Amino acid sequence: MNTGDVAARWYEDIRPISCAIATASVVCLAVHWGLDQYASAPVARSLISYLLKDAGIAGLVALFLNLTIEWVNRKKHADHQQSLLTALETKHEESSKKLLEDVNKQLFRTVYKRNIDPAVFNQVEKHLLLADVMRRDFRASFKLKKFMDPDSGGPTEFAELDVIYDFRVFNLTDKPVTCPVAKALVDVTPKYREFCRFKRITVGGEVFENDLLAKYVDDVPDRNFIVLLLPKAIPPNDSIPVRIEYKKLAPLDYSELVVTTLPMDGLTIEVSDPHEMFTVEAISLHPEDERRDTPLDQKHLARWSMDQAFLPGQGMVMMWHPTEVAAPPARE
Repeated sequence: MNTGDVAARWYEDIRPISCAIATASVVCLAVHWGLDQYASAPVARSLISYLLKDAGIAGLVALFLNLTIEWVNRKKHADHQQSLLTALETKHEESSKKLLEDVNKQLFRTVYKRNIDPAVFNQVEKHLLLADVMRRDFRASFKLKKFMDPDSGGPTEFAELDVIYDFRVFNLTDKPVTCPVAKALVDVTPKYREFCRFKRITVGGEVFENDLLAKYVDDVPDRNFIVLLLPKAIPPNDSIPVRIEYKKLAPLDYSELVVTTLPMDGLTIEVSDPHEMFTVEAISLHPEDERRDTPLDQKHLARWSMDQAFLPGQGMVMMWHPTEVAAPPARE
């Protein structure tokens, strides 16, 4: 109940008394006036008349004070009560929330009959149970070929990878969330640094490349990796499609990790080897095994997928090594 309701109820409570005081005051003043004008006895005029006059004035003054100063005092009292009530409600909500969190934690431990280390549980709670966003429909595509030296045109000890990540970032809450929807790292080969770079980022149809993309890429010359961090606001219960395209070099016999920093509903890895120069495999970094979707004897294109949910830090590793019988392709 707000202070306006309290004041209105108070006026309703004192209305009969106020009417009685006002009526009595008017009657006293009227009798005083009548006695003063028409009474023949001097005593009546001098004593009773003045008593009635004082009583009438006193009644009007009391009525005025009751309707003004007393109302102000009662309103202040009601405001104070309301502030105390609000503070109590806030404290109760905070206490209830804390109690609910403690109960949920204890329930989680009880259901699984494990005494989970607090540090571990805090990470599970922060990055999984309380996650605001997740990735869905994650697909990593690699085009793999041998890298030819740009000056001599001869073969090098490196493989060239063109990489594309496609996925959607979902806002799991009923409020707008701003987060780094495009986040990735590319390791750099110092001798051929210019061939290791982010090429293009597409977020919700908006394309970032060249100078616009450079604002979101941290590229320090003395460091052997570059980092992409592009934040974007996602509307409540909505999603944004994201595509990350980058190019890098790696040793001819090497591997590439595809791991997630957000909860994810599955993963597909596709490797294109157009010149059939490499033998490629993929292994799950997850309790469940990967599934190969293409024939074992198919060399130019291989695909692996997993439909299971992924937690932060899980993913797949793609490994390759040269097929010795194959000859190096002519430079394109």
